[in-house]
Amino acid sequence: MIEQIILFFCFAFSFNFLNAVESSSANAEVQVVHEKSKWTYTIINKGKLPIISFYLSVEAPFKVSNTPKGWRVANTDGCSQVSWASTGTNPKSINATDLAPGSKLDGFQITSKFTESTSTQFHIGTWDPKKQEMGEDVQGQVQSPNSPNGNCAKD
Repeated sequence: MIEQIILFFCFAFSFNFLNAVESSSANAEVQVVHEKSKWTYTIINKGKLPIISFYLSVEAPFKVSNTPKGWRVANTDGCSQVSWASTGTNPKSINATDLAPGSKLDGFQITSKFTESTSTQFHIGTWDPKKQEMGEDVQGQVQSPNSPNGNCAKD
């Protein structure tokens, strides 16, 4: 009897754990193509919520050389980070410029005089239109420019 109770609780716990993992509303992948001094990023929305922002950590001086239509550079210092945001303005629904679930968006591009890459952090922001608030954040690592001296000195 004790063994059956333990087995039941183990099964119930694993079932709930698997549901929690599978029910995650935010899931995205960032791909990069690096060609000499140019890094081009593509976001693939594998989740259930629209993507509204993309933040990229960088370890070298850079310039934003392209932004997808319907998105804007929200913030950058030209040295350590850049963030892009959808230009959608209706918080109650999915905007035409948001990256819808099951879609991909390419054209996020930066250039740098440095051609070496390093793994840096990215963050993807989502929007939950039902709750009318920010959804879950997706984080990961992707290649971006790296200065040889390991810092963001612009010279």
